[in-house]
Amino acid sequence: MRLVESADIEAGAQAVYARLTDVALGERIAADRGARLFRPDGGRTLTVGSDWQAEVPYRGRMRTLHSHVTALDPPQKIALAGESGGFAFTLSLTLAPLSRQATRLWSDLEVRPRTLSARILLQTLKLGRGRLRARYAQRLAHLAQALQDQIAMGG
Repeated sequence: MRLVESADIEAGAQAVYARLTDVALGERIAADRGARLFRPDGGRTLTVGSDWQAEVPYRGRMRTLHSHVTALDPPQKIALAGESGGFAFTLSLTLAPLSRQATRLWSDLEVRPRTLSARILLQTLKLGRGRLRARYAQRLAHLAQALQDQIAMGG
């Protein structure tokens, strides 16, 4: 299943990219939403091959995601690949400058089942695809707002 959404941010692409690749900021934004994001190796910089682990609440339980950075193309793209339970996923975040002070953040998430039970769950999720897309768009909008707020504060 693939979800593609976008959100606009009132800031330049360089500033948005700098915040997206800020490890400490990512950890704070995740914590604000009840998730825990960390580097198993304790690294503080984002590089191709950086491993990540996240614990996110979903349907009343904490789910563990393992991922790694597959591509960095400053200031345009960040790509990750990973797995959680019986699923494999890829996530691509692309920044498209709209003007000197506006940027569109495109998110392309693709989730693939790796087990039979994951395939069944994914089919169930596809039945509520409209609701799922709306929630995903809302989460992306929250991320965009958090990034915009951080840029405005200079932090």
